[in-house]
Amino acid sequence: MWLWLRPTPAFSVSVSFAGFTNSPTGALLATFAITNQSTTTIRRWDFYNIEDQRTQLSSEFHLGPDAYLAKDHGEVVALPAPTHQAPWRLTLHFTPDSWRRKVIDIRSRSQLLTRIMPKGFVPDFPVEHHIRTEWISP
Repeated sequence: MWLWLRPTPAFSVSVSFAGFTNSPTGALLATFAITNQSTTTIRRWDFYNIEDQRTQLSSEFHLGPDAYLAKDHGEVVALPAPTHQAPWRLTLHFTPDSWRRKVIDIRSRSQLLTRIMPKGFVPDFPVEHHIRTEWISP
């Protein structure tokens, strides 16, 4: 039980806008550099949000599979850039990759474990960190 209550390790991730590029089909892509500066591996969730500064509306999109970034490792992601003319920003979602996350993932894929371990026994693992970029002008 004491393992469940232990504090999570320090969390630090940087997300930087790296610029625009074009896809092979000519679509405008925005590229972002993500670096895990935490003391442990982190999970970048498979979805992201784009917020429009003018309307304050946020839309959710699918990025692909979750990514696991070890300490001091990173990745570059290229996302379709919004086509409107208002400034926008990106929000990415992260969780420390701990044994708690692994137990919850295993439970969610097993009907037997779902019956044996009621939902309250293994609390859902919320997205714990939301990292927003600065506003990006088209």
